Amino acid sequence: VLRAATGPAAAPIPSATLAHLARRGWLDRAARGAYRTTRRGEDRVASLRDARRRPARARAAPPVSLPRLVGLSRFLRAVPAQRKWRRVLLVCYFLAEHCGVPEVDQRVLQAVFLRLRGIEAPGSLAALLSQTLCKRLGLLEPGSRRGLYRLAAKTRDDLRRQPRVAAADQAQRAQSGSVTRTG
Repeated sequence: VLRAATGPAAAPIPSATLAHLARRGWLDRAARGAYRTTRRGEDRVASLRDARRRPARARAAPPVSLPRLVGLSRFLRAVPAQRKWRRVLLVCYFLAEHCGVPEVDQRVLQAVFLRLRGIEAPGSLAALLSQTLCKRLGLLEPGSRRGLYRLAAKTRDDLRRQPRVAAADQAQRAQSGSVTRTG
């Protein structure tokens, strides 16, 4: 039996709190100033105890490992893009053509944009990938897992035929061919 705080030896539960819990159906009034827990209240307390015993949530995913992005900023400067979705599409194209990353997700693109200086990342990459580029424009297609996307074959061919993209591709291939790895 719970009692409102009335004297020095009484439990420190304010009467307003007890009245509120009674209105919610968690307590029944046994007598004036005395309450007892209802079945609903006991279930609620038990569920709170169980929630405390549950294991902690899984940790955040490990950091994304990126391929070598040598020449990406030069490629994006050579092929200007005023729209955010176009910039993301060009990054996907560069990763697929020059870095050997056929499928991308939001985390990979966010990491790429964090590495680039002077080029800000679009606000919501997940929505941009799934809603705009995949569903509405049809430039990307779903990848092997949920959240992964790859360039559609038609999109890749269209980008290769654009003169600025072709010139930037040629310059990137020439530059990467002359770079020798050491060590």
